[in-house]
Amino acid sequence: MSDGSSLPERCVSTRRPHQVFRSRSRRRSNPDGPIRNPGRERSGAIREGHDPWIDFDEAERQRTQRIMAFFDQPESRDELGLGTIRDSIADILFPGTSTIQTRLQYMLFVPWIFKGIENGATDGNADKLVSDARVLELHLTEALEAGGESTGIIGRVARAKLQRLPSSIYWVGLEQWGIRRFHGSIESYFRSIPGQRRSMSSRRKLDEFERVDRDVHNWHPGLPAPPRSFRNRRPFG
Repeated sequence: MSDGSSLPERCVSTRRPHQVFRSRSRRRSNPDGPIRNPGRERSGAIREGHDPWIDFDEAERQRTQRIMAFFDQPESRDELGLGTIRDSIADILFPGTSTIQTRLQYMLFVPWIFKGIENGATDGNADKLVSDARVLELHLTEALEAGGESTGIIGRVARAKLQRLPSSIYWVGLEQWGIRRFHGSIESYFRSIPGQRRSMSSRRKLDEFERVDRDVHNWHPGLPAPPRSFRNRRPFG
């Protein structure tokens, strides 16, 4: 008769409670067959101390390993939240500017190109206008180089493969500086041009003596006119 101070050797187990429970349940369901761990057979033995809790399900093991792999990827972190403060100060001191902007002249180049699209004789849908504007922006790169410029030219290396055009880089700054009067994205801007043309045509038919400036809604009326070389698509001098 045991006094309770010690347990029989057969009652002492080094297995974890959930492993004992799994073994007992399988012994009751299949008393004559060997006790196996299908999860361990599928995934293989895992070294001691390396996530043993995910060894019973292969799908969950792979999913967990993918999640944990994200923490091994190098990245910049702003643990103190100073990036937000820095950006706020930069927006106050230097509104409408960013580190990817290269030349102040693009604040004029982009409106000149887009105004030329608006005033052009080409009638088309928004996709055609976007295509025409892209061609002109790529031509600007060639014109700047031909005029002797060498630094700060967007697309000088990528050429026709350029993904981010000057208009997308300076679009926000143009509005913050008051040059762009149109409120919206570049895509919505081009979608609005056909409707603006139809509206102006209707107004002229109602009153042929009424003069309507089609640029006043999209661009500041004080925007200087482009030079003749720009309008004629000749290299800049």
